[in-house]
Amino acid sequence: MKNQLQGTWKRVDYPYSTYEFKGNTAKLISEGQYEEPQFDPYELSTSCRFADEFNTELASDELVLTNPIFEACSIVSVRRDTLRITDLERSFVIEYARN
Repeated sequence: MKNQLQGTWKRVDYPYSTYEFKGNTAKLISEGQYEEPQFDPYELSTSCRFADEFNTELASDELVLTNPIFEACSIVSVRRDTLRITDLERSFVIEYARN
């Protein structure tokens, strides 16, 4: 999946947000961010080392995206030219289109 993530993704429902993946780093750009966005390292796995309990079953095309700097995890998948990101509880989904 790492190769599928590479490049720039534009959020579908909000025109001022993009997610850019470059190698082992990613940068989320969104309107009104307090600090200048920068590329941070990320990891892909089947679990979240920062969650005490992670019981969510992943689909065959899903992985856990971990940001070690912010100690945060989300579930990601790439289907055709659509990147989907959701929280570990699947309470929301954000879609990005390949730019």
